[in-house]
Amino acid sequence: MKCVGLIVFCVGGGSKLLQSQLDGVNNISSIPGYPLKYFYKHWDEWKKKHKTINSNLALKLITKHHASILDTRMIPGNSGLRNLGKKRNNFIKISKSKFSLNFIKYLNKKKINTRNVILAIHTAYFLSKKKKQLPKNFLFHIHEAQYFNNYAVKDFQKMKLLVCCRDPINYFWKRIRLDKNIEKENFNVTDRILLRQYDYINSLNSMFQGFNNLKNNFFKNYHFIKFEDLKKNNFQTLKKIGKYLEINITKKKINPSFNGLEWWSDAKYDKYHKKTFDGKIYDYSKDFKNFFSFEINILKYVLNPFFKKVEYNNLTVQKSVLNYFFTILTFLFPTKFGIKTFLYFLNPLNFLYFTRFNFLETFGKNKLKNYYFHAMYKHKDQYGDRLFLKYNYLRRFIFKYDSNKKMKLVIFPFKILLFVLNNIFYFGAYINIFLLYFKRILILASNLFILKAL
Repeated sequence: MKCVGLIVFCVGGGSKLLQSQLDGVNNISSIPGYPLKYFYKHWDEWKKKHKTINSNLALKLITKHHASILDTRMIPGNSGLRNLGKKRNNFIKISKSKFSLNFIKYLNKKKINTRNVILAIHTAYFLSKKKKQLPKNFLFHIHEAQYFNNYAVKDFQKMKLLVCCRDPINYFWKRIRLDKNIEKENFNVTDRILLRQYDYINSLNSMFQGFNNLKNNFFKNYHFIKFEDLKKNNFQTLKKIGKYLEINITKKKINPSFNGLEWWSDAKYDKYHKKTFDGKIYDYSKDFKNFFSFEINILKYVLNPFFKKVEYNNLTVQKSVLNYFFTILTFLFPTKFGIKTFLYFLNPLNFLYFTRFNFLETFGKNKLKNYYFHAMYKHKDQYGDRLFLKYNYLRRFIFKYDSNKKMKLVIFPFKILLFVLNNIFYFGAYINIFLLYFKRILILASNLFILKAL
């Protein structure tokens, strides 16, 4: 099997839609969604923890930490794989015993490394679905550009790559709203309040992280798909993809589905409630009220080389010496979001709201959520890099022993400490917002020079 990679770039968009449309196409198959998104990060951890990894240990780790490969109800993400079919109530499950047998069989007498384990996972998955022969190509939905740049390109040097992108400025605030929906389900109220100070920097990072460690001729060697084209000129865009991959794509087999079950996206997304090919592009320009006008100009100026590469002609700007110095000057201006966020944390009513939930989560019925298994909490940059989450060993200790009745009295003093610590985190936001101001300047300035080299 030949590997075809699939990632999003500079925010990106449409990778799950594209994967669902390729699901019924001959000569290319994939594991639905992106259950291997954090595979490389996990592998780094496993190598540190275990002296050697044999095929049996690899199987045990994969089926535990990437369980959604076997059953899409397990470790659910935002791929819409629990609401498949006409009634949106189906899921995908394969035989664990067949998967395990085929996984071990593939790795027999092979070196246990990331490349061979990825091939073993896909081979075992396809054979577990009663396929008589393996597809000529398998689609490896890596999703994150940084994982492709730092890992996958080394494992599959000759891979073809599909790169999904979209207008990142139009999507800037929509992405933040989606994050808030995810956080509402996965985080305690107090942590959601603390996370809000990072919303702007997270959206900014999502734009630029893919440009780090780009390989030579990235824009020449790989195939870019604009989300806007996928929506407005769907079949023509798919035909170009077929030409690049050297596979035949017909209109009969491009309805969004996985394993023959209709795919509707995830309920958190607008398109879950709409027709997939309505021919309309989602216009979020109403969100521009959250920017000062100079912020939009900065983003256009810094991203200008990228916009030219992928032909976002409506977003390109004319460069001049005057424009350059004006842009550099406005780097120093505070954002509208930064000002509003600082005022939010200054508001005593918001502090009382935070304190109320801090008390309920620490001492009351609002139990602490489990942050200690799902890879999102550790490996998704916008959460894994947050110090108040990453190094809060006190919270981890309380979560571990809170259900143990014998430990109730022992951990109570630690709960008092956690309550105080969380309030310190709240007041720490005053300093942190200023630090984020400087971090924003650094991100923009560094990427101004990185993108110049494109």
